[in-house]
Parts: sequence; C-alpha cells; structure tokens
Amino acid sequence: MTKRILGVDIDGILADFNSAYRVKLLEVTGKDLCPPDVVSPPTWEWPALYGYTEAEEDLTWEAIKRDRGFWEGLGPLASASMFLWLLRSLPETDDIYFVTARPGRTAKCQSERWLEAFGYSGATVAIALPSDRHGVAEAKGLLASALALTHFIDDKAENCQAVKAASPETQVFMLHHNYNRPQQAALRLLGVVVIDSILEFAEAVSDVGD
Repeated sequence: MTKRILGVDIDGILADFNSAYRVKLLEVTGKDLCPPDVVSPPTWEWPALYGYTEAEEDLTWEAIKRDRGFWEGLGPLASASMFLWLLRSLPETDDIYFVTARPGRTAKCQSERWLEAFGYSGATVAIALPSDRHGVAEAKGLLASALALTHFIDDKAENCQAVKAASPETQVFMLHHNYNRPQQAALRLLGVVVIDSILEFAEAVSDVGD
C-alpha cells in the first residue's frame, strides 16, 4: 500500500472563517456593511468589495491575533466532522498535516483544540508563516515540498498553484467556492483537481493503494 502524506488546509475547507471575520469586522469598526451570508462570497477580497478599508482590515487582523479564542470559536463547514472521521480511519502509517497560515501566538494550539472538538484528536498543525521573502502561497508551497506531501487540499487558487509549482508530485485539490471560480479553468490545466465537496478528497485519498 502506498504511504499517504496529506496536507489539509483548515479555513475554507473545514472551518467557516469568513462568517467569524465578518463578526470581527463589525466588532472592530462598528460598521455592518456585509450581507449576512459570506461563507462563499464572489471574490477573495470581499471586505473591500463591501466597503471596508485596508486600514480597517489591518485593525481587524490585529484584533484576531490578540484574541485567544477566535480560531477555536469558528463554526464548521459542511461535512467537516464526517471528513475528519474519514481521515481518522486511514491507516496509522499515513501522515496527516493540517496546513494553515493562521497568525497569532495561540493559533496553533487553538487550531488543535478546534480539530479535537470536531472529532480529530492529536492533530499535527503546521503553520505556513509568510516572511520578507515569501508570501503565504509560497510558504505553503515550500512546506508541501519539505513534507513531501502526496495530496493537498486548499480553497485559495494561489495556494494551490504555489504547491503545484514547488511540489510537482503532489496531487493538488481545490474546493470550489464562488471566490475561486475565475481561476478554476487555469488551475485544471496545471493538473489541479477542482471538487465540490471535501468528501471527494477523502474518497480520492482512500482509493490510493487500496
């Protein structure tokens, strides 16, 4: 059986970041400019689309970094618990990394507690931190290469492209959202598999070597 080394993004894949970020924007700015449902908005830069300034977003991110419960308090996206149960059922010889770029001193432990709350205990959370030389996408690509991932799933087109470039042997999946629709055709040409449900990723992974 082929050993699997999986990289799984968290926000936009398992956790509903956008809804929590909308609440934090309102809390920080006092302005409610967004529609109630921002789970899958029309563009990645949706706060700017709805009228928030870059300075207001920066203040919101600073508040998130200081918040010791923000990441742990996110709601789950569809099928998250089932997906984590399926990952847990894979052979113990497989390696599973939850790859995220969440900022903040407590982001890693909050993420681990969140995963445990939704059915996956003992998770290995890998933080892909940007630097002066590398942005988030490049950091995820370098991490995928260093970990020799066989499979990777993300919801941001730039991250999928960077992982494919840095780690060509990795089979990359992108979960469909409205905000990544414009890049889907180009990513398919690069070999990225666009899927409508995270359960499709679990099924594809389970088929390897079985």
